[in-house]
Amino acid sequence: MKKIFLNIAAFIVCAPLFAQTLTIVPSEEVGVIKNMNSVGGTPWSSVKDDKYAALGIPLARTHDMGRGNIPGSIDIRNIFPDFSKDENDPASYEFSITDFALAKLIATGTKPLYRLGNTHEPSNDGKVKKYGPWPPEDFAKWARVCEHIVRHYNDGWANGFHYGIEYWEVWNEADLDHYHDFNGVPRWKVAPHAWGGTMEQYYDLFAITWKHLKKLHPDIKVGGPAFAEFDSNEPFVKAMKRRGVKPDFYSWHRYSTTPEILSEESDKVRAVLDRNGWNDVPTILDEWNYVTGWTSAEGAYSKAVRHSMKGSAYTAAVMCHMQDVPSIDIMMYYDFRYNSSYNGAFNPATGAETSTYYAFYDWKKLAEYGTQVKVTVDRDDIYAVAAKNRQGRVRLMIARFRDHDNPREEDIDLRISVPDGSLEAICTINDDTHLNTEIPVKVSGGAVTVKMRPFSFAFLQF
Repeated sequence: MKKIFLNIAAFIVCAPLFAQTLTIVPSEEVGVIKNMNSVGGTPWSSVKDDKYAALGIPLARTHDMGRGNIPGSIDIRNIFPDFSKDENDPASYEFSITDFALAKLIATGTKPLYRLGNTHEPSNDGKVKKYGPWPPEDFAKWARVCEHIVRHYNDGWANGFHYGIEYWEVWNEADLDHYHDFNGVPRWKVAPHAWGGTMEQYYDLFAITWKHLKKLHPDIKVGGPAFAEFDSNEPFVKAMKRRGVKPDFYSWHRYSTTPEILSEESDKVRAVLDRNGWNDVPTILDEWNYVTGWTSAEGAYSKAVRHSMKGSAYTAAVMCHMQDVPSIDIMMYYDFRYNSSYNGAFNPATGAETSTYYAFYDWKKLAEYGTQVKVTVDRDDIYAVAAKNRQGRVRLMIARFRDHDNPREEDIDLRISVPDGSLEAICTINDDTHLNTEIPVKVSGGAVTVKMRPFSFAFLQF
């Protein structure tokens, strides 16, 4: 049974033997094309501005922009480096690098999701000094520092800007080290990656910051918690309810090997929110990518996949699959920093665009049409989304993916019923022999046929 009942068909055409049929139903509107194509990273830390701008990325999360102790970069410990200073004095702040990064990002047409906090620090044996993960000395003062960062970028404070940044996220993965002990000693006490305090301390920091920012800036969206573990969600929600806080969005993280793992987790997160009365809080999966596990061997394999056609097909399949999952509102691929092993969109050696880049490019073209229409297909390794514009023209994105490494799996001929009245179609294909290559397709008998490799995706315009 196919998990995609997405968007598009005119009528069913009998397929030849061994062919599969995909049907588009333009008359059945399903909804809008969702924001499945946001990312982590900005042009400053990833790619050339023109390549980035061409993708029409809606949102970019600023987390991990400021690795290391770089004065002025995104982390609060770098923007406000001396916590003993007066938080009301512009001279206490160093905004220079973040100013540069956000200006480049906004120039591409992408809006920031600004992560307030500090960047995840790498593992060690507990002997290397950590800087960013420890809780602030004074939570109320930390919230006031966040207030001045918002004012700098939205209200022009301290020779700032009027960007109107909407999304503000409080910290990143504060729960991570509470599930990963180090030699029998809780990691958060000796070598935290992200938060070196108790969870109750994080709940307090979140609540104090949320209340302070919303009081002074009621129009912005303040949310989080950007948790890494599912089991952290319900305790956080209950803690916020006790503190009288309801975030404007709920962010979480999940890495996987199939699209279905993400949708199952998304449904579980949504269920936690709904049963606690947060039915109207939108959800953002703001870190996702292909990962089999966290050992060295699993990491090496996952990195290889992310930079392969399999990783590109996975990315396209996730976007298509999650479009039809009501429990998710926004997806943010981790990530587009140029030097990141998680960036599958660019060749790490040459900087050239890969097929993953074109998965984002194709989604942009679906979003331009805007209205999702019904698609049916009964094959479980085919994922598809179709969209139409106001003139009734149709675009279709199809991905073929299954998590395996079987070199013997055969190509398939996918027969696609075309919308009524379509006389021609344009098709581009990405697979192990084509990079965003236009291939000839002919409308015959009310359908076109596209050959799909085991790891591939195609984009059609009728």
